[in-house]
Amino acid sequence: MKRTHIYAGFWVRSMASLIDIIVLLLPFILMVMLFDIWHILHLESIFIFLILWGVYSVTMLSSSWNATLGKKILGLKVLTKTLEPLHLKASLKRFIFAFITYILLLLPLLLSIRIFSFMSYSWTDIFLLPIFLPLLMMFFNKRKQVLHDYFAKTVVIDTKDRKTTKTYVLQGLGIFSVTAIIVSAFLFFNFIILGYGGYALQKELQAKYSFTKKYTIDDLGDKRIIFYNKALIKYSKDFVLAEGMYEIFEIDVKRDLALNCIEASLAQHNQKDWLEKGIKFRKNARNIPLKTQALIQKYKAQEKYLSDRFYQYNFNDVHDIIRSLADPFRKERNQNTCDKQLSVERMYTRFIRTYIGKQEQSLRYNKKSLAKNIPKDKAYYTKAIREGQEWLNLLYQNTKQMKALIEKDLLANANKESLAKIKETSKWERAKQIHKHKLSHLKILLFKKNKNIEEINKWLKQVIYLDLDKIGGTDGRLLIHETLKYKDTKALQILLDYGISPLEDDKILSYIFSDEIELNIFESIIRRALKPSNHMLISRIMFHSLSHHSSEKKIEFILEYLLNANMSDALYIPLVEDALEYCASTKTVSLLLGGNKFNKHNELQVLLQKPSYKCKNKKEIKNLLNKGTIK
Repeated sequence: MKRTHIYAGFWVRSMASLIDIIVLLLPFILMVMLFDIWHILHLESIFIFLILWGVYSVTMLSSSWNATLGKKILGLKVLTKTLEPLHLKASLKRFIFAFITYILLLLPLLLSIRIFSFMSYSWTDIFLLPIFLPLLMMFFNKRKQVLHDYFAKTVVIDTKDRKTTKTYVLQGLGIFSVTAIIVSAFLFFNFIILGYGGYALQKELQAKYSFTKKYTIDDLGDKRIIFYNKALIKYSKDFVLAEGMYEIFEIDVKRDLALNCIEASLAQHNQKDWLEKGIKFRKNARNIPLKTQALIQKYKAQEKYLSDRFYQYNFNDVHDIIRSLADPFRKERNQNTCDKQLSVERMYTRFIRTYIGKQEQSLRYNKKSLAKNIPKDKAYYTKAIREGQEWLNLLYQNTKQMKALIEKDLLANANKESLAKIKETSKWERAKQIHKHKLSHLKILLFKKNKNIEEINKWLKQVIYLDLDKIGGTDGRLLIHETLKYKDTKALQILLDYGISPLEDDKILSYIFSDEIELNIFESIIRRALKPSNHMLISRIMFHSLSHHSSEKKIEFILEYLLNANMSDALYIPLVEDALEYCASTKTVSLLLGGNKFNKHNELQVLLQKPSYKCKNKKEIKNLLNKGTIK
């Protein structure tokens, strides 16, 4: 008796496909539930899923089963149009046609999301309809082929042909229901028991770690970023419940800290008073609450007013402050910025150069706004301009380049007025171009073998007069770098005499401490540009020499200044710690310690005990600290 083949219909094929999708998605779902790695659901994971789908489909259909797992469970087989088993080539061909068909039919949906994004999501559902067109084909042909079956010349056969439609539909629904219940129960167990329990445990451990490891209770010599007492109390409960609040906490306290520290630093011209005021901001807030609540509230109110009315004025400055203070000291990408030791002096040094430029930009912005004659804001802009000019004058007075120019009387009132006029006119961009040409001409004169000193001085004055913002800045760095590159000691001497210092820029400092610069040139720069009374600059230069692993001779030369400077504890202790962190030689550490009382400092001992400290001379340094002697 000739056997009659039954072609599989819509419902049974749909259930088989659903089972296959669950099988393929199960690894992704388990990874999300168990390991909380939601990034696997990004676009890259979709491509991985498509590859798995292709390998799974082609392999299973070309096997002895001639069916995927879902089709096998429901008794279906995929055969050729002539009812022969599929081989690998035919199976691959069927998958490619299926892939192309559904991708092309999905394009209207993707375009609708892009074009009609302003509409309700229900409108985009209309564009899902083309996906069902290949499936609707099976209702209009006797072999019940869908579109990719038609192109690949394949059919899906129901091997359980003696059962009625009602029977195998019920059987399929039963199998699918049982499978869905088992999978759902498994996922529910993992999510509720393992997921929630693990999440709660992780938060508790993280909070405990934050308050016992990151922020030590011991205030002895603590030089980390300070946390205001009020802010800490405000956020401490949130830390226990949600570690995500850490970022908000970090930004808030850093903003207040940086602005207040810089204000305190600039207000003091005397080095000793300046350091003493800075130390007040480094106390651990939980042990010694700061007595500056009124000042904190004042700055918060000022910033809120500016942020509310002129959003762009201070918002970007806040992020620049954080980057300027934290990034240069970060050793690892994943290390938290609050873990690094940042003294007020270092914050000031890192931040002051960029902040001057931003204040100048704000001043020009306020002048332009005032010119628009907005009645309600006239008083505000007038006050902002006056305060901005006072603030800039204070900033300029604290820069070495400006002091040198004032001492040499190079800034006459007439030149100041002409400069102001140039800046306020539309010809400012053209003036900058003229400045570049003059700078190029100056370089030609400066690097000639037979130098005309009078001509060079003339052009130096013209260049600096034209662009006051760049005194010792970009142009000064450019000239210094060229002199070092060409090893032109005479040109270097001229620039140093003119007050352009190579020690104010980190890039130039790095170049000076490199092996490319000879020791005699290095020593001449230090002797001319570094004064023993400038403790902060000595500290910064010493830090550069250690971080760039300079030659011992250069480090020893800087140490002469350091040991004779009688620096305060606030500047001296971090240098000893830096020497240990950057694995300085035993001789360098010995010279730094000398007979100093800090050779038994607790923080140095803690640093040596860290697993991350793996310097080759670790044992020698440890013995040196314990014995307090110089070898």
